[in-house]
Amino acid sequence: MKLTYWTIKCINDAHCYNIRSKTKKGAIETLLNGDFDPAEYDNEVWRMTLEYKDAFDLLDGAFSEEREDANLIDSRAYSIAHLK
Repeated sequence: MKLTYWTIKCINDAHCYNIRSKTKKGAIETLLNGDFDPAEYDNEVWRMTLEYKDAFDLLDGAFSEEREDANLIDSRAYSIAHLK
């Protein structure tokens, strides 16, 4: 079971404050139009692809500390510095 999402990493706080979205455009719009300070976020939006054995493995990863990237199989960064 694969899960792909887009994220913009929070620079000065825990990964739970990263912006996540189903689309690259959605992540960027959330950063620029939401209640976020763009200075507190990375200048890149990342496409993350994770693979889980099953739904329980996904749930276990979502609720566990230090497992954010345990199932990571691919990630790529795209610059958004020009948008800020």
